[in-house]
Amino acid sequence: MTSREKALLDIDIAQNELLAVGRPELTEEEERYYYLLDDAEDLTVAGADIPPLFMLELFLFSHNTGHAVPGFVLDWLYKGALEFHQADGQEHFERGLGFTAGSGKYAGQGHEFVTARRERRLDREKMYVQIAMLNKFDNYTVEDAAFLVCLIRERETGYSDVVLSCDTLLRGYKAWRGKSAIVNNKKYREKWELHKEEWKEIFKQLETDGAIIPHPKKR
Repeated sequence: MTSREKALLDIDIAQNELLAVGRPELTEEEERYYYLLDDAEDLTVAGADIPPLFMLELFLFSHNTGHAVPGFVLDWLYKGALEFHQADGQEHFERGLGFTAGSGKYAGQGHEFVTARRERRLDREKMYVQIAMLNKFDNYTVEDAAFLVCLIRERETGYSDVVLSCDTLLRGYKAWRGKSAIVNNKKYREKWELHKEEWKEIFKQLETDGAIIPHPKKR
């Protein structure tokens, strides 16, 4: 059995365990874990390597949800631990796991984490802009706007974001300094008007799927 075949088998076993008959409904973290396994399967079938940060998340979600860590993830951890041990601890542990690593106080700050932080920041700012436009240009309350953006995110990804909940998103938005610039920037209003009908269609689809969509309220 090749390593890719083993990974596909491990993924199948892990997903079957999550969906076993008689088990309670998936928690949000289990649901997130399930879709991570889906993504890992897609990469493996395509013949692509699973990025180390992705492997780390698979380990964390499997362990945090109380499920057995998939065998291919344990193999990845073993390989890193073995290289670290054979080097008598003289090499950065993360190098054996496939991460890049800096030196001295920057150890562990490889580009994988730097890139992930940048992508998360840009992703959140995109959501903050959406909240601001719903609030400023369509008269939704900030709370309802954050709720709607969370619904849209869930629809796009297929799962609730257990890391970025609606409450977390709302707190982040209130602390975001860029929101005041939205209402005074002509391009944002033009962008909102250009895509307003698309937003309305998304809200209709969400209602069709059973979501309760709040209505705009004059502040």
